[in-house]
Amino acid sequence: MKMQLKNEGFLKYSIIALGISSISSQIILLRIFLSVFLGNELILGIILANWMLLTALGSYFGKFLINKSKIKISLIIAMQFCIAVFPILTGFSIYLSKSIISPPGLIFGITEIMLSSFIILLPYCFFSGALFTVFSFVYSESCKRNLIFKTYSLESLGSIIGGLVFSIVLVFLFEAFQSLKIFMLISLMAAIALSFYSKKSSLKWGSPIISAIIIFVIFNINFDKISTEYLFPGQNILFQKETPYGKMVVSETDGQINFYENGNSLFSLPNVIENEELVHYSLIQHDNPEEVLLISGGVSGIIREIEKYDIKNIDYVEINPDIIDIAEKHGIWKNDEIVNVWHQDARLFVKNASENIYDVVLINLQEPNTAGLNRFYTNEFFGELKRISKNKAVIALSLPSTANYFSEEAKQLHSVIYNTLKTNFDSIIIIPGERNYFIASDGDLSLEIVEMINKKKIENTYVNQYFIQDNLLKLRSEYLIENLDASAEINYDFKPVSYYRQIVYWMTNFGINSWYYLFVLPILIVFMFFKFKTLDWGMFGAGFSASSIEFLLLISFQIIYGYVYQMLGIIITVFMIGLAIGAAYFNKFLKKINLNSFIKIQTLIGLYCVLFPFIILLLNKLDGNTMVVYFVFFLLTLIISILTGLQFSLASKIKKEKISVIASETYAADLLGSAAGMILVSVILFPLLGIVNLCLLIGGLNFLISGLIFLNRGKVN
Repeated sequence: MKMQLKNEGFLKYSIIALGISSISSQIILLRIFLSVFLGNELILGIILANWMLLTALGSYFGKFLINKSKIKISLIIAMQFCIAVFPILTGFSIYLSKSIISPPGLIFGITEIMLSSFIILLPYCFFSGALFTVFSFVYSESCKRNLIFKTYSLESLGSIIGGLVFSIVLVFLFEAFQSLKIFMLISLMAAIALSFYSKKSSLKWGSPIISAIIIFVIFNINFDKISTEYLFPGQNILFQKETPYGKMVVSETDGQINFYENGNSLFSLPNVIENEELVHYSLIQHDNPEEVLLISGGVSGIIREIEKYDIKNIDYVEINPDIIDIAEKHGIWKNDEIVNVWHQDARLFVKNASENIYDVVLINLQEPNTAGLNRFYTNEFFGELKRISKNKAVIALSLPSTANYFSEEAKQLHSVIYNTLKTNFDSIIIIPGERNYFIASDGDLSLEIVEMINKKKIENTYVNQYFIQDNLLKLRSEYLIENLDASAEINYDFKPVSYYRQIVYWMTNFGINSWYYLFVLPILIVFMFFKFKTLDWGMFGAGFSASSIEFLLLISFQIIYGYVYQMLGIIITVFMIGLAIGAAYFNKFLKKINLNSFIKIQTLIGLYCVLFPFIILLLNKLDGNTMVVYFVFFLLTLIISILTGLQFSLASKIKKEKISVIASETYAADLLGSAAGMILVSVILFPLLGIVNLCLLIGGLNFLISGLIFLNRGKVN
């Protein structure tokens, strides 16, 4: 039965609903994946790559659902029901996989993450990709002209709506599965709307009935409660909440209270040893510490240890206000007159602080296992800390303990941090304990910890003469420093070496050489040359460039302005706006719709990538106001996304094949490039090459593709 739609409005709504579902499901399911897999950018890259690859696969095979311009409306409605329900089932499957594949206390290996995320995401991503191809065909057939670009722009519009609604509204009000249920209703409404344009009365009445049954069943299951119990077996869940910064969970086990954010353990109470080590190894080095800056973890009991000294003021920076609120409700935190709590990004707080304020700075963060955390271990950040600190101030941070064995990976990570500190401070010592504590200062530092503690008559439970021997501490400290690599690189904001080293260190736990991932790019390029048509090379390059630049924009915004979650969400939304504009209004931007225009846009993408890092580095050196920073980032985001949207529309117009073939192959090439860019750039190329060399490489890739398309212009169909 040839599908005829008298009212294009309902078809447009269905396409927009697909975009809403795609972006909202991606954001929410990624948050679930990260909380279950304890993820960093490597995990994020793997999952996003699988997402895009599977969507590309669905888009490619979507053309086989269409047979000689005939497709049943019942098939489209059935696919929309799948799109509505699959995100919730997918989210629950993520939690279920944790309890099935990985025993409590153990984390997933890379292989398990790759395979499980591929299998879990397959149903939803495949159907959403196939539905894009089907919609492109149906919309074009209904209007008797090629409207693939219009379908692309409408789906992008849906992505804008879905991203804004979740990032600005739902994330503050609902748990993950509650939000997925709301977005499910939108997809169900699209299925019902299309059913009224079927000649079959069974569809007209069947769709609302099926929708009602789905709503009744899904809304009567508390997926959030059940899934959290799967994630924390044997623990009494005291509190859980979705926050803009991740899912907060507070649990109790045998009298110990545990704080988790995105599945990662923030701290536990009581935690006497680590609290005493961080505070007393640091503050005992200063003759008279009065002003202290504490970055994160203040509710764990650290404040009480700091107050054993004659402190006049403590500035405690904790970006997530829910941590303090939860601690207050459970009697863990009480306001203190000498403690000032600041709910903002610590990097931004330090950047805006006055000079020469602090005697001691305690960085109580996890190791740099993400690009976001790496910002607190760079040469630039240590320089900012030195600016706001008094003469001979003490700076302290820590890395995981290496015990009595110093592996090559741990050695390199410690060496990078040590050498980076050394560029800013005259004296550095490493004190081994529950963690390895780096103490830095321009003044003298000592390993006579117990002797100094006794002189000041500070009473501790652990850091005292009964548990610590200064001579043994010296020997272990000397062993660590003697085994460091003096030639290790310095860690910079825009060349995050320590983040890369931490990833390598983490991956060795699973026996995987990270360099294997470098083979992904050549394999994809070989595949591209043999399988893609000429214009698909361009879409691969555009997708690769767009996802790479989007990642670099987000990281650069964090580095320059500080981590502001809502603004990052808006940057992503602006990116989708640019895609929609480029796809919908390409004929207004371009005078001619031909191959020469396609080559010019590809070259412009390459030129943009070459200029991008220098604009970012210049912006980083300028002390402009907030509005200037926002404007430049929004403009940079719009430019690359508009160029990508233009390239997609040009490719879909220039090709002279069946609508279903054009839509499926062009969309698949775009997504394949995006997948390659996301995983390679975020995990390996950015840390290894730095922003300048990386962008020159991406620009060169686009110039190469432009040349190849020009040389093969006679083969373009």
